[in-house]
Amino acid sequence: MSRLFICEKQTLAEHLLSALPKPHKKERYVYYSGDDAIVWSSGHILSAFMPEDYDPVKYKKWDLSNLPVFPDSWKLKVDDKKKALFSEIKSQIAKADEIVNVGDPDREGQFLVDEILHHLKVKNKKISRLFISQYNIAATQKALKAITDNKKYHNTYLAGLARQQMDWYIGMNLSRAYTVKARNQGYYGGTVRIGRVKMPTVNIVAKRDEEIENFVSKQFFELYGKFEIDGKEFIGRWKPAEISNELIQLKDRFEAGEELTEEELTQLENHQHPDWLDENYRIIDKAKADEIAKKIKNAKNIKVIKYEKKETKEYQPLGYNLSQLEKEIGRRTKLKSDDIRPVCQKLYEKDGIMTYPRSEYNHLTEDLYNDAEATLEAISAIPELREYVDKADLSIKSRIWNDSKVEAHHAIIPTVERPVFGKLSAVEQEVYRILAQRYLEQFYPEARYDDAVVEIEADGERFIARGRVTLDEGWKVVGNAFKKAGAKPEKEEESLPVLKNGDILALNDLEVKECSTNPPKMIQLLELPIIMSKVHTLATDPAEVKMLKQLKGIGTEATRNEIIKELIKSGFLEIEKKGSVEYVHATQLGKTIVKAIPNQITDVGLTAKWETALSKLEKGQITFEEFDKKQKDFVVKMINQDVKFDNIKDLPSNNNYGGKTYPKKEPAKDSGKICPECGKPLLIRKSKNGEFLGCSGFPSCKHTAPILKTIGRKCPDCGGDLVEKIVTKEGANKGKKYIGCSNFPTCKYFEWPDQPKGKK
Repeated sequence: MSRLFICEKQTLAEHLLSALPKPHKKERYVYYSGDDAIVWSSGHILSAFMPEDYDPVKYKKWDLSNLPVFPDSWKLKVDDKKKALFSEIKSQIAKADEIVNVGDPDREGQFLVDEILHHLKVKNKKISRLFISQYNIAATQKALKAITDNKKYHNTYLAGLARQQMDWYIGMNLSRAYTVKARNQGYYGGTVRIGRVKMPTVNIVAKRDEEIENFVSKQFFELYGKFEIDGKEFIGRWKPAEISNELIQLKDRFEAGEELTEEELTQLENHQHPDWLDENYRIIDKAKADEIAKKIKNAKNIKVIKYEKKETKEYQPLGYNLSQLEKEIGRRTKLKSDDIRPVCQKLYEKDGIMTYPRSEYNHLTEDLYNDAEATLEAISAIPELREYVDKADLSIKSRIWNDSKVEAHHAIIPTVERPVFGKLSAVEQEVYRILAQRYLEQFYPEARYDDAVVEIEADGERFIARGRVTLDEGWKVVGNAFKKAGAKPEKEEESLPVLKNGDILALNDLEVKECSTNPPKMIQLLELPIIMSKVHTLATDPAEVKMLKQLKGIGTEATRNEIIKELIKSGFLEIEKKGSVEYVHATQLGKTIVKAIPNQITDVGLTAKWETALSKLEKGQITFEEFDKKQKDFVVKMINQDVKFDNIKDLPSNNNYGGKTYPKKEPAKDSGKICPECGKPLLIRKSKNGEFLGCSGFPSCKHTAPILKTIGRKCPDCGGDLVEKIVTKEGANKGKKYIGCSNFPTCKYFEWPDQPKGKK
């Protein structure tokens, strides 16, 4: 019985072949292991029909009257560049007794292979499912023994199909609708391309730009006291006695983007603070700051009311996903974003020294722990890391090893393949060092600290002082190998003296420090994919926060960079370079679009809502038809929205999207002449070749005529106006100017400009 394995990509096919029994045979589009064959899809081999593919006449012209576009039957076509590959897949399917779906272990992987089988209407064949989550031969051989029935995952396929159609419905319909609405308001700069991920991304950048533009620096005051006990000094910072430490910590966690419980959010929202404090509990009234300072200086009793000392740990950092890795590479190498991904792809595909780069995950599967010794041996190829590899403790199993946190691709790490450093470029070496350092840190203990916190009271006013002493550098010692000479030293640690409740302190100095708020930071180009992956911090609805966090944001690691490039190409985003750093901004066009279109489209919650419904579909809680109806109802509602684009007619072209320019159209002017064919007025129209006369009855009447320049003389034969003309017939005189009668063809008088007047 012969099997056909259909893999998502060629690299997976290569790996699967290595796990199957020999003899092996390789051809251009198919690998063989005995009677088994392996083919691959190379990503999506099929693409959806465009509207004009369904009806070239109806949908060629973009018109609101032709919307919405909802095909009666969903159709796909083979990409032109992949027709030979598809033909081989089709041929192999016909030969096989059993077909095995080897897409990635996620919804997209299931759908990618299943859509081929559905497109080819494969019937009366056994179809199975193989899940390969890592490129490990032992793990793959184990997975081969656990092949299951593909029917179990039919709802997963339906969810993938529903998502494909959802994005098509939104993109095709709303792009056409809002482009037409923009043109009706005088904009001819290009296509207003709407996307479920694109618009929230533009909105994120536009909002940050707006915050920076509208930022007004505010003054606030901080009080610092220098306290002493037994000849030892330390510094404390004033805090409002009305605000508890717990509330301040809650505020700090919220500002850092940490997810809070509903009770904690309610606690923050309901808390009232005096009007002389800002929302971050800082003094904003100078007179009040001076009043408090005076009160503290005159305090007769300054004492410790709370002292805590405990050992704390800082755990090993999790692994890199693609966005985080690209940002770190950019920071260390100053490499541009477009140049980073090819380097990673080479190290993965050609050199084989790093794992699959387009990962969204920060954890590793526990069975990868079995490769730890071999991976560390490979890392020892880096001279500056050899001693740290020797000291690594394989008995340490950090939090990075967690099967429940990995669905498709694990965190990016070095492989067991030993790098030949002499054959790598300087940038490639640095990328490998970054991965090697992070991996090696997992086999060192947690960093340990002695942390102390003291709360001080001075005549009813409160101060907080913190101290830290490192007990064990732990995993941080590995980073020392990468510190360059002259590098900025870390902040010096401050320790507190040993204190106890009730200790009396002396106040040696008190400083009232005048400060001002800083504007939000501009978004770095390399940072934007990370922001897209953490949009749950921008949502407010708890259900949306939960779903977006589970989804790891909007877009995927494989698509986010392409989405950003598309937005730049279409003129919605632009790049500003400062030194070696690239920042991203929303263009005026981008700001206008996201401001005008409905919030439902620009809100990050749109993805959360649809993904919640897709999850229900995948679980069988709703039908495909129910989901499809909701999609269509949403699109129709968005098409019918009244959209007003502010000053859009004055905006420039959106970067000549797709290499095309759309000249701004002006109303046609009346020429004062009558069409000789239908009697309607002739209008002065414009084309790329200049002005011409066209019938106002177009398209019923298609009469056109050139606009001729008179020379101020009359025709000697009929008395009509003489005009400048150009020879259009083929021959020696083609393109040459001549003077002819405006009453042609009734009057055929003409002359050459260089001839005497009246001579032909």
